[in-house]
Amino acid sequence: MHSFVVMHHPPVPGYDFPVAVGLIDLDEGTRLVANIEDCAFEDIHIGMKVECRIEERGGIAVPVFAPAH
Repeated sequence: MHSFVVMHHPPVPGYDFPVAVGLIDLDEGTRLVANIEDCAFEDIHIGMKVECRIEERGGIAVPVFAPAH
């Protein structure tokens, strides 16, 4: 996790707000912006290791990250 924010506005269909959004450093060297789920907001921190899964949202496949196990 390079950086993150907890968004409250603007509401976007298909998402329950507030929502955590992270700037993720991929092992391949690219940074990706994606939702952070399955983690309390207060437990999210810079440097946190996360894992990706792909979910359908609004008819499209999107990456979603959660804490690594």
